[in-house]
Amino acid sequence: MENLKKEMELSNYILMTDQFLLTMTYAKESAYKNEKLSELHCKMLDDAKGLVSKITGGAELCEANLLKPVEKPSIEGLSLYGYALDTIGKAGIENKAGSYTRFFRNMESIIDRSKEGKATEKEIRFLEVFFDKFRDILEDERKALENMEDDD
Repeated sequence: MENLKKEMELSNYILMTDQFLLTMTYAKESAYKNEKLSELHCKMLDDAKGLVSKITGGAELCEANLLKPVEKPSIEGLSLYGYALDTIGKAGIENKAGSYTRFFRNMESIIDRSKEGKATEKEIRFLEVFFDKFRDILEDERKALENMEDDD
């Protein structure tokens, strides 16, 4: 039953990632025209930003200074952070931000700029590469859980 719950959670993240990747196609066009995205596309970007915020929470938890408490620690954020680190490694993305907390906050900022049509083509491509590989990793994990259930 626990695996089924995790599978459903991963499936939701995969769907959200698919929607985000589709929206980035429109974001490129909007950036080229220097236009804002539609309300629906902004909602999809907000969902993706929420996902990145959970990852950021996991990063904060791992990088936390013992004297500075983490605002919203969660197991979910920690789990997503693990997938995100795997994504960075497998996609060959370089972390120039110094800390992963800053890295993911920067990603949140790029998503915000995408809504306004102000993200650069390079920033949009960065998001596409990250989320494409992130989706693959989530899908691999979902399939592994599904196979564990079949073996039982």
